[in-house]
Amino acid sequence: AHSLGRHWDFLYSRVDPARPTPDPNKVWCDRQREATATGVSQALAQLQARGHEKGTGKVAVLGGGYEVDLKPLLEQFAEVHVVDLTDKPFAVVERQNADDPNLGKLRFIQTDLSGVDPLVQGFEVERLRSERDQGHGLDPEGIKGYMGGLGEMSPSVLESGAYKMVVAPVLTESMPYGPLVTDLEARRDQDNAAAGVDDSQDRRSTWKHVSSYLPDSFYFDPQVRMGFERLFLHQSQELERLLEPGGVGVTSFWTRPDERQAEYAPTEGGLHRLGDNTVSESTLKAFFSPFTHEQVDEVKIYGPDKAPTVRVYTLAKD
Repeated sequence: AHSLGRHWDFLYSRVDPARPTPDPNKVWCDRQREATATGVSQALAQLQARGHEKGTGKVAVLGGGYEVDLKPLLEQFAEVHVVDLTDKPFAVVERQNADDPNLGKLRFIQTDLSGVDPLVQGFEVERLRSERDQGHGLDPEGIKGYMGGLGEMSPSVLESGAYKMVVAPVLTESMPYGPLVTDLEARRDQDNAAAGVDDSQDRRSTWKHVSSYLPDSFYFDPQVRMGFERLFLHQSQELERLLEPGGVGVTSFWTRPDERQAEYAPTEGGLHRLGDNTVSESTLKAFFSPFTHEQVDEVKIYGPDKAPTVRVYTLAKD
């Protein structure tokens, strides 16, 4: 969990107002924030139609609290719980909302939301570090084994049925590859320091570094998909568990055209790309099955028609 926390520290640094942010990433964050705001607005309307009284109940924001406009949530609920794996984003959230008269409603909870056993995560981090220290390239087969052996998912420390609303922006960024990305960043930083290169932590260059070791075919591997689908369905179970009856969730997915399916998975039908990962049609349906769901926004972040798209959903628990 500590190494995953370092990864989230890196993600938060993209939107920290105290640091310059590369233009492509700023566009990415701003558009995502707008899309999430639409989802929150729609969810609030649904709650009000169900009898929500202003200033009552609690809302949880799972990860990325700095990319969510918290002002309407602070106004509408008695408590706003911002949950993240590392505590550094909390300072950003406080700065963003420093002038809000309802700032006292904010609560910060630092915990791992992935559901993966910390021991399993820790063993994977050590394996990756050992590969790095021995000078070997990352072994995709080892990472496949990690994804295929995640074990049983565990619920988070958050209280069941405690929330009128749960906001989980860009859910697929729960980052099942968190230990991998963290380790790659550490190695890149080490290499840059040795070469005297001052390289800011740019997410795009990090993923370029990742993809140099993990070809697109990696994400179609059955073990990798099985692991991601388990993480994905666990998040659905957590959203259902945390919401009180009549509560509403907000979540969003990165999606993109799956042009490589015929090449890498010719016998598989109906695969969907969520971020880099693949899920089956049945898994996507299972994610939504506990809820009455509605797609409320679709935002192309940048680039041509085939660029990634964020789709935003409300999830009502009846």
